[in-house]
Amino acid sequence: MVYRLGIDVGSAYVSAAVMRDGRLEVLPLGGQDARMPAVLFVRPDGEFLAGRAAQRRSLAEPARAARDFVRRLGDPTPLLIAGVPYPPQALIAHLLGLVAETAARRFGGPPEAVTLTYPACWSPYKADLLLGALRQADFDGAPDLEVISAPVAVAAQHAHRTGASAEDLVAVYDLGAGSFDAAVVGGRGPTLLGTATGMEQFGGFDLDEALLAHVLAAAGVPDGTGSATGITDPGRLAWRSRLRAECAEAKELLSEDSETEVSVDTGGGSEQVVTVTREQFERIIRPALVATVKGLRRALRSVPVEASELDGVLLHGGCARIPLVQQLLAEELGPNVSFDLRPPEEIALGAALLAAGFPALGVDADDVVPMQTVVIGAPLATSLPPSDPHLSQPGMRSYPPVTPVPGAVGGSSDVAAFEDATALGAGVGSKADLDPDTEYNPVPAAVGASAGGAGGGGGNRSHRAGGGVGGFVRRRPWVPVAAAAVLIPAVVLGILLPSSGGGGGGGASTGQTLQSAKEAADQRQIEAAEALPAAAAATPTPSATTAAPSAVPVANRVLAGGSVEVAPITETAYALYRQKSDDVSVSVDAVNTDDGYARLCKGQVDLSGASYALDPTPGCGEQQVVGFEVAHETLPVVVDTSNTWAKCLTLGQLHKIFGNESPATSWNQVDPSFPDVPLSVYGPDQSSVPYAFFNASVNGSRDGGRNDYAGHGDGAATARGVASAKGAVGYLDFPSLAANTDRLRGVEINSGSGCVYPTLTAAQNGKYLPLCKPLFIYVNRASLKKPAVAAFLNFYLANGETIAEDAHYVPRDDAEIADATGKIKELTKGVKPVAQS
Repeated sequence: MVYRLGIDVGSAYVSAAVMRDGRLEVLPLGGQDARMPAVLFVRPDGEFLAGRAAQRRSLAEPARAARDFVRRLGDPTPLLIAGVPYPPQALIAHLLGLVAETAARRFGGPPEAVTLTYPACWSPYKADLLLGALRQADFDGAPDLEVISAPVAVAAQHAHRTGASAEDLVAVYDLGAGSFDAAVVGGRGPTLLGTATGMEQFGGFDLDEALLAHVLAAAGVPDGTGSATGITDPGRLAWRSRLRAECAEAKELLSEDSETEVSVDTGGGSEQVVTVTREQFERIIRPALVATVKGLRRALRSVPVEASELDGVLLHGGCARIPLVQQLLAEELGPNVSFDLRPPEEIALGAALLAAGFPALGVDADDVVPMQTVVIGAPLATSLPPSDPHLSQPGMRSYPPVTPVPGAVGGSSDVAAFEDATALGAGVGSKADLDPDTEYNPVPAAVGASAGGAGGGGGNRSHRAGGGVGGFVRRRPWVPVAAAAVLIPAVVLGILLPSSGGGGGGGASTGQTLQSAKEAADQRQIEAAEALPAAAAATPTPSATTAAPSAVPVANRVLAGGSVEVAPITETAYALYRQKSDDVSVSVDAVNTDDGYARLCKGQVDLSGASYALDPTPGCGEQQVVGFEVAHETLPVVVDTSNTWAKCLTLGQLHKIFGNESPATSWNQVDPSFPDVPLSVYGPDQSSVPYAFFNASVNGSRDGGRNDYAGHGDGAATARGVASAKGAVGYLDFPSLAANTDRLRGVEINSGSGCVYPTLTAAQNGKYLPLCKPLFIYVNRASLKKPAVAAFLNFYLANGETIAEDAHYVPRDDAEIADATGKIKELTKGVKPVAQS
């Protein structure tokens, strides 16, 4: 019998569907549910069990089971099952082989074509590995094998089911067990529009872990390890596996009821019952779910399309059924957007349609648009108290930042990556340990600017057998804000855009080449060093050649100082403000946090950036200045993916690696349990602020780094260095890690409160201590009476999310932005509008 087969291999379940004789139907894979659990179990005789039988056996003997291995694809470290190593690709191929056997028995032979889906947030490299697993499965010579992104399959089934027209636009929100996807798809093709966003290492399994951590804490029962992967006792593994299954069931029940109970075996034949309410669960998971909703918003912006222009939002994945998900989506997208919660088999049905030649626009495997990966790393580790702020999506800040050709529209003024700061709660380092005059020195760079919807309309059909995809996923190039940066004499760095009526053209042009960032940064440092005494004595005044446009009155000019790390955020705010109005000009004079605060208190600047929360000083306290948190920054420690031993490091071990007191040259000198593998160290240049911040946090002073350390200019160079050697270790900025998850692995840090992975959550709530911190802007209260300052700061705080993202930092969450916006509105109540020239 002629038929085409579509398969969806998720982290939790496998679904399949067939198209035959013009009919589309689900292929039952066993049990009451047509889906098969994506679980494998190795019996003592070496035979595999799969599906529900494997799931049942795994509760008693978890060491013999493999689950959640789909998102491990691409990890060179095999999974140990009953002491035997298995590559993730081989396990996926085994599951696919079982589907092939089921289909062949039912229909009397192999399919003519097979289409397999993958998360849109996967890189082409991982998609090609999945295609390799499909080839390894026994489909008895099926001539046509391909893999497609899941949102395309969902949209194909939607178009087939509803008869959607070629003009229809739908968004897909897919929150499954192991990953999250958000994409916009259009037409009966269907075609993936703009850039899909996603979380490659976040899904329902991670929500289960978060609920498990909450239950254990409530019961007062220790987990036994800072990381679940560290448990080796068979009895403890079985205990945790059963409790995790209970938490997964509780998660599902809380979608239907306001509370449920979880029984915890506390040993000695006794147990403790923990009541979990929906309110508690939502408080734990809200920050991560907000990040997914913001991911969907970014997917819309990349097209670009407004939510009101959509013909609907298709919700897929088990966690999309959580009431809070739909509540947050409705709040974000507005009341006029319709949501359609689709059944679990929808992806497989769409894949079968595409296998049968359902209309679609095809692209070669090498032409697939790389997806924007939002988050890396491990599960949500713990419940979060209400006071934990800033959990949305991470900004993708360039590292190093690039400097535009002076006067060129479309350049970026992001010229400094980090600034002096103390470690939060670490108990090491202080502001005095850091050189206040050090500015990060980027390396030469040429950047091709790209429109936000790069690749839009090009489709995302498939990888086909024989096509192949090489290399690693690359982050979509950052699109510089349409702004011109100029250097003002002394140490003033300002963004001065032409007025709307002036010449100079529009936005950034594709492929624009920027000047050497290092040369520009070196020149800035020379000018700053020469002019620093004068700058400290008086407020710098722009020269006639670089002053703000003459159309802007002096009274409408805003002076900003402080941290060079916060300066790009303020500059981005001004660039976006200029798109709205040209009635205000802003000059940014960035030296360091202390200098900016001193000048703020003297009234020499209106605003001042700070790399740490400032304590009131005599004569300049809360009555004179007011502060607002604007973003976060994080420095993850990384190793290459072949490093299987350095999963969690203490501050003492980090000091052995990076400190100058008898630094380790082999991993077994860091910890005797580690192998005797040569250790090599990578990171930013010694003159950079990231280097100063890291060493002050880990080694006690900015000069505490090892003497044989050879710094590298940017995150890309650090990533290449770490990935090039098995024993390499380094640190870089969070976006660079997110762009290199195919070849780097973040390292958990234990600063005394357990191991914390550099995930989205840890980066944004300040738990990856001591290597993450918030950033602030302070304003002189007297300056708030100035119409220009009031107008600019109201815009700055109200648009904090977009500004932080465009500046490539991590923004605050909606609640924090709303609080800041309300506060600044109250402070500027009654201030007159900006006077027009």
